[in-house]
Amino acid sequence: MTDIRIPEQLNHLAESAQAGAHDAAHLLNRAADHAGEIAQRSLDAVRDSGRHLRDRAHHAGAETRTWVRDEPVKSLLIAAATGAVLTLLIGLLGRSRRGD
Repeated sequence: MTDIRIPEQLNHLAESAQAGAHDAAHLLNRAADHAGEIAQRSLDAVRDSGRHLRDRAHHAGAETRTWVRDEPVKSLLIAAATGAVLTLLIGLLGRSRRGD
């Protein structure tokens, strides 16, 4: 009687292992599909963000050109003041490094 039961138990064990392997494969496929969907959504979001930033930069550039055209004296004074401040800062940084 034990000879008959051992093959049955082995058969049952093999069927259980096969069912477990099938379930695991199904779960792995679902996880891979889900990961693919997340990657695609992330790529779409990055692409949309890049497009949005490019549009904003273009709009800011257009507004700046319009403002410079409408206010040439102010824009020239601002550019000169900015250049003077940057020159002063670069000079100060150069001196402080030489003094170290």
